[in-house]
Parts: sequence; structure tokens; C-alpha cells
Amino acid sequence: MEAKCDGFPVWSFSNLCYIYGAGPELMPGLVMQEGNTHPINKIKLKKSWEIKHNFCGAESEMTCHTAYNDSQPMLPIHLIDGDPETVWSSWGLLVPDGRPEWIRIDLPVETEIASVALICARNFRSDVYGRAVPKNLVVKISRDALEWQTVYSNNNVADQPEVEIKFEPRRAKQIWIIGQDFPKAAAAGGPLYVFSISLVEVRDTSGANLALVSRGASVTVSSVNYLEINDRFTEDALWAPLNFDMGNKWLRIGGDNGSFMWHYVEHEKGKLDLDPRGDYSLTDCARHGVNVIVNLDFKGNYIYDDPPRKLNWLEARYRETNDTYNDWLMAADANAEMFQAYLRYVEYMAGKLKDRVAYLELGNEWDGWFGADHYAKAFFEPTFAAVKRVWPEAKIMLGSLGGFNRNAILDCLGRKRQHYGLANGKLQLNASESTYPGALAVRNGVDSADVTVTTQAEGEGTFGIALRYREIGDFLGAVYSATDHTIAFREYYRQNYRHTNSIQALQKVPPLGPAVKLVAETWGRTAKFTVSDGDQTVSTLYEVKFQPNPRHFDATLWRKTYGNPEDFLMHGGAVGLMQLSGAQPQLFSSFEVRDPQGKVLAQDHFQGADGTIPSGWTYVNGGPNPIPPGIGSRIDAISWHPGNDPDGKYFSEVREFQQKCRELGFKGGFFANEIYAGSMYPPGSESYPMLTSEIQMAKYLVRSLVGHNGLGMEAGPCHPAFTGRVHPQALCQATWGTSTLHTCRPTMTYYMWRNVATLMDDFHPFEFGVSFSDPSGLIFFTFRRGERERLLCVWIDGRSGEAVLEHRTDVVFQGVSANGAVVADILNGTEQQLDTETRGHDAVIKGMKIKDYPVFITVRV
Repeated sequence: MEAKCDGFPVWSFSNLCYIYGAGPELMPGLVMQEGNTHPINKIKLKKSWEIKHNFCGAESEMTCHTAYNDSQPMLPIHLIDGDPETVWSSWGLLVPDGRPEWIRIDLPVETEIASVALICARNFRSDVYGRAVPKNLVVKISRDALEWQTVYSNNNVADQPEVEIKFEPRRAKQIWIIGQDFPKAAAAGGPLYVFSISLVEVRDTSGANLALVSRGASVTVSSVNYLEINDRFTEDALWAPLNFDMGNKWLRIGGDNGSFMWHYVEHEKGKLDLDPRGDYSLTDCARHGVNVIVNLDFKGNYIYDDPPRKLNWLEARYRETNDTYNDWLMAADANAEMFQAYLRYVEYMAGKLKDRVAYLELGNEWDGWFGADHYAKAFFEPTFAAVKRVWPEAKIMLGSLGGFNRNAILDCLGRKRQHYGLANGKLQLNASESTYPGALAVRNGVDSADVTVTTQAEGEGTFGIALRYREIGDFLGAVYSATDHTIAFREYYRQNYRHTNSIQALQKVPPLGPAVKLVAETWGRTAKFTVSDGDQTVSTLYEVKFQPNPRHFDATLWRKTYGNPEDFLMHGGAVGLMQLSGAQPQLFSSFEVRDPQGKVLAQDHFQGADGTIPSGWTYVNGGPNPIPPGIGSRIDAISWHPGNDPDGKYFSEVREFQQKCRELGFKGGFFANEIYAGSMYPPGSESYPMLTSEIQMAKYLVRSLVGHNGLGMEAGPCHPAFTGRVHPQALCQATWGTSTLHTCRPTMTYYMWRNVATLMDDFHPFEFGVSFSDPSGLIFFTFRRGERERLLCVWIDGRSGEAVLEHRTDVVFQGVSANGAVVADILNGTEQQLDTETRGHDAVIKGMKIKDYPVFITVRV
């Protein structure tokens, strides 16, 4: 405790974050019940170890670690180490001109200098770090750090590998370089604006560089980018303690980064060593009553790449980026040696974690890398076996999905698909039971780069023709959307097993009839797509070119694996039909393929028995499920990372999905162990278009939390504290980057979440009768604690704005004789006794003011 305010303590977390010990009045004066004169009291908050049970959690992949794993390639010392392959970077911004960033060089003795040079990295493995010079640049020098003389000012600095600033020689001891208006560059998590270079050289009249640590120079900077894993000091101070203060009972680690990932556990082939500080964090969580989920991800290890990389970890940890966001890893089955080593890592981790964690989760967001068939057979089964060899009683969680991807999960559980094959002389494709990139059937026996494909189609979704198909991540799609009224080409490619598609030549079209004719043509680098309904005809032309997402693309690896990127999608291949979305199956007929000379290469009228797959066709996606039933009865948990609005429609879909999983033999628990919302200032909407205001973020996340809890599910956001770089999802956010550690502040979400965690202590989902005098637009969930307490959580459904919305209604607890009722306002952290009436066998609470965030009403019966 470092202070008190209004009688409550202010907790200091290593002076990096200050947390008020009660619920602050974020929006004073809100009324929960009309005419209620009872006193309003603060909620008595509980820590994790004081809470018996709740489903409140967090995803914290940036784990505690020792100095050996504290990979920090962006530290300012690299500006004066004389090494052109190391870099420094500022903390980063979502806008180009949010604040100045600066570098100060101090020389040991006053010296006559003639120029200052900013030098970019030559071969650093990044498209942004080490190569980001600000457009607006000012250089000042001083002899005493008091009086400063400007020797250079330019608001339109050219983008070049080296910026040398020459001036009349003069004596100086301090050099201050100030930048503003930073270049936009692709980076992990979205475009980021940084000041990032390799070296600063301060040259004397002979051209010698004085800005070297070997010459006694020192460096100070405005801020530092600690990348994704953060620095070990901040992690020690905030990682677990903030979760304990929030009252979370669940914590998920691993998944994309952190000391539990394989490439941090095995730096030398055959030598596995879990970071001891990370290892201790599990003991720390258990001591504080927190259940831990450890994700054993399928990502590979740099030392098993072909050729191997980062073999000298002592240098790799500061000469390269070492997280999977900034230096992508291939999947662990990229080569046989790597996969066998991966299974040894899994066995090692199962032994280290045995009897210490709640679940082992097998893979993270695998649906963005490969289909359910590949995941289930190539990863889940061998990984499951490896874990069970070492820890037979381990509870296994199916690898989380990057979204509410019900089809991928149900496929893993062995469900039977419907609506594929022939139907009344037409070929069916059903995207509603398919995974990325939708339902796709390929016509065998056609292997040509230049063809004309014609087909008739009926449907209301998004569908089209696949061209130059070689595999699911290597083809060109010509796509028509009857929903959005657009036509476009889509390039599909796979980098490190990760599926990606880029949309090209997107064109709006007038609404067309339900039956359309599709014609897709390719000749060389030119492609044409024509759609007509008999009355209207629209076309689009496209020059085929490779336009990868920079975040996923590694040019060196691509050339090694696939050849010249410029020639990608120029090869021959099969043709096929596809449906990307649609509630109903797509129906295709009159299919024909011709070569440039008009010769018919394939022709199908789809005659045959309904439900059969016509000769010559293969379903890549959306055909019979290749995974047999059985996984459901062997696993203990299912998880996904919903990006859906937490509204009535979504929660209804989750209920239906849970039932389908039960029908397939699954008896375990459901988890939403990453839920998303973001807010950051300045907002930078171009970089993060999903950003909202701070209160909108808070409403979104607590709705998602309470709604999932109402369905018996744990839910947690990413990164309660994340200060390594700008990150809008954090609940404790850095305000200004600094040159050492980044202090942060708790957001509205943090305080509201903490109130929910306390209020949900030992409450479990339980159905009982509730009614409202005006139920319009409301969504609610009910809970029970013991035999005597009933809890209603209710809020206004639909998207929220900045203002707090209110809805007046009487609330009736049916068949309940109330012995007291209390309402909790999680926004202001307060509780108030309610005025209640008895009507027959019901308890009635009149004049409730329901908000657009969860209102907690507890009745004792």
C-alpha cells in the first residue's frame, strides 16, 4: 500500500501500476431502483485465493521468465554497439505523429564533431524494425545538457538506408536526435508507427565514430519496444499479481509466445529445460488458488528449421526477434526430425506439468493453419498419445479455435456432414458445414494454367470457381457474392501452413437473379470473371500477381519452399467449384472446361444417384467427414476464441452447439479462453479498426464474461497487463512508453471485471423462473449459490455506445419468497439493498433500472 484515497488503499505493483483497493466511481450518480433510499456501499472485493469458484480468467501468453530467456533485441545499447545487425525501436504508436521519440548520445569528453548519421539495419529479419526513420527530424547538440543548439531540422526526410547530417564542426558532449511523423509499417498485431534504426554514429572531423560504447559513449532513449514477450521485470511485477487482484480463478498460458513455448524450452538440440522462473509461476498460481491451462502449441522450433536457425541462443536472443508474431515458425510437422523432436518436447512438458495444471491444451488457433482432418490426425492423435504416456490422468483440451468455428470442432468430434454430392442432377456444396476456405470440390483430370470454366449456379451465398488448383493453399478463386453483390478474385496461398487469401479486383454489381451463369478465364497473367443472369452481365479483369500479407510472409522461406513469389499462381492446376458462405447448399450444373483453342477438357451434367460423389470429382472441403467419431469421449474440454458480439443470438448459438457436442459423446467443459475488445489512446483507427472507447470495451468484455459464465464457461481476455509495445487489448495499459519499464494504468474493464469476479464467487448456472414487466431488448442469465441464494444477471442486448443506456422494468422472481435482495452496480463497484414486495408466491422488485452492462440482482430465499 502506497496511498489511501477516500478511506481505501492504493496498491502499488512494483511502482509499475497503481490499483485502487475498491471499485472507483467511474460514473457517479447512476440509479439502480427508482425511489430506493437504502445506503449505497462498496463491494467488498476478494482476491483469487479468497474465492471458492468462478469462471473468470485471462489469457497471459507473455509469461514470467529468467534473464536467459529475456529476449530483448530492441534495447538502446544496440545504437552504440557498432553492430549493423542489431536494432533499437521505440515503443510504437497507432498514429504517425502521436508524440516525439528521441535518442540522446552522451560522449565521455567534449569533442569536436562534424556529422551525425542514422544507419538502418542491413539484414535484420524484419520489414519494419531497424528500418524506420522519421520524416520529421531535429538534431541538437550541447556542451553542458543545458544550452542546446539546433544543427539540423527537416520535416521531409527521405527514406534511405543512411541519413547523414553534416554541419560546421563544433564542440559537443551531448547529441539529441528528435523524431516525429513515423513511417507506417506492417507489424505484429497491425500497422505500427515506430522510430527504429540500427546505429547512431557521431563522427569527428576525421570521420571516426565516437558514439560507441567502446569509446565510453552512453545512450538514452525516449522509449523501448519490448516486443511480444515483454521484459522479465514487468512480467514478475504484474503477470500473476494482477490476476490475483482481479479475482481470476483461471489462467491460460502458452499459445503463441512465452517461456513455455518449445523454442524457449529447447535452445540446443536434445537439451530441454523449462525456464525455472516460468516453472515457479505455476507453483505461485496454485498457492493463490488459480487453475492453469497450459497450451502445448504445434508451432515448430527454429533450431529444427531447414536449414536450422538460432543455434547460438546467447546471441540470437538479442540479435533477432524471437517471438512467433515477428518471426513466424513453421508447424512442427514441417520435417520428420522436427516432429519427432516436438513429440519429445510434449512428453517432457507433460512430465514437468504432471499434477500441477488443470488442463493441457493441444494447439492454438489451428484452424488458421490447416483443416480439421490434418489437425486431428497429424497433431492431436500423436500429441494426445505422447501426453498420456507420461501423464495418463491428464485432462486434455482440444486446441482452441481462432473464432467460434463450430464446423471445425464438430468435424474433430466426428459429426456426419450433410448436403454434399449429387442432388437432382446438380452438384451440392455446403459451406455451412465446412471450414476454411469453405466447401470446395475439385475436378480431377484437368491440369492447365489457361482455361475457360463455365457453370450454372443457384444459391444465395458467396460462391465461385477455383482455378490453377494444386492444394488448399495454392489456387486462384473467382468469386461472386449474392449477399454483398460483388465479384472478385481471391488469391489463396499458404505460408508456414497458415492459410491466407487476398481479395483482388473487387467490384460491386447490381442485384442478379437467384440463378446465374459463371465464366472464369485465365491466360497468362490475365484472368477474367463474368457473371450473368440472362438479363444482366458483369465482368472484372485481374492481372494475377502475388500480394501476401507481410505479417505472414517470409520471402526467403517462400523461395526455398515454393520458388519465385512472382511466379506463384502462374503454374498449371486443376479447376473446381466452391462456396465460401451461405445458409443453404449451393447447387451447380452444366459444368464445362475448355482450353484456349476451344477443346473440351472436361464436361459434367451431374447425373447420378442423390448423395453420391460424381466420378472424377474430389471434395477438398465439405464432403464426407474423414474423421471418425470418438475424440469427443476422450477429451475433457473444448475452447474457442470468439470474435462474435456477446449478444442473444451468439449465446443461443452456443447453447445449440453445446448440445451438438454432447450428442457426439463429449462430456467435458467449454471455455472461451480468449475474448477480444480493444481501446487505446490515441486510437489509430486505421491500424486497429475494431477499437472502441474505453467504456464500450468494458461493457463488451463484461457482457461476454457474464454470458459465457451463464453457459457454464470460463472466459478471459488477452493480457491483463501488456506494456511491451502498444496493445489495445490490455486491461492495464501503458500510457507513454519510457526508456526503462513502462508504467501502466488500470482501465475501466479491469475494475468492472474485478467486481464481477467477486460477485460470482461460488455461483453456478441454474435455471429458475424470472419475468419482467417489460422484457423488450433484455438478455439475462440465472445462477445459484447453495440452496438459499439466487442470482440474476441482466442487461440491455445490442451494441453499446459511450453513454449508459437504461431500461425500466419490474423484475419478478417466480416461486420465491425473498428474505432480502441486493443489487450490485459493477460500473461503480457498489451494492444496495432493494425494496421488494410479495405477490402470491413471487418476489417482485419494482422500478429496476437495467443498464447496457450486466446488473447483478441477488435474492436470498
